[in-house]
Amino acid sequence: MIYTITALLMFVWNESVNWGLGLAVGAYVGANLSVKKGEAIVRKVLFVAIFVIVLKLLI
Repeated sequence: MIYTITALLMFVWNESVNWGLGLAVGAYVGANLSVKKGEAIVRKVLFVAIFVIVLKLLI
């Protein structure tokens, strides 16, 4: 995970990130995942996201 964050920061620094495409693909994958897997996966992803945000605020 640490390598992914570092790589993303380097691509952002070099202005090599296509935010529009990334958001569109993310929205498409998220919508399809929620339709196929249902409410359970949405709850799990939301829980993980909230947990990570709380950890960041505490550290």
